Amino acid sequence: MRKPAKDDLKTYIITSSYCDYALRSSQQHIDAILYPSVPFEGKGHNIAIRYDFDFKNNMTLVAVYRDKFERIDSDSIPKFKQIQLLEASSLDHEHGTITW
Repeated sequence: MRKPAKDDLKTYIITSSYCDYALRSSQQHIDAILYPSVPFEGKGHNIAIRYDFDFKNNMTLVAVYRDKFERIDSDSIPKFKQIQLLEASSLDHEHGTITW
């Protein structure tokens, strides 16, 4: 996960998928995996978090972002490009909801 992925989105998709898979497949109880942000040469971080992680007693969520990708079928190998980066407009901690 050291290779910059700014111009190679497949590297980004592979690293995020790998961390998610490693989190779900671990024989040990792991709450989350923090890993470098590959598209930005490690200057940021991503985190894969278990679906049943107890946020209420362990963390405070302050911002949420999501990427939207589009598949480009130019040949037999699928290619993707980022088409939108969204930031949540509000977080409702009491009800556990995110408003986009």
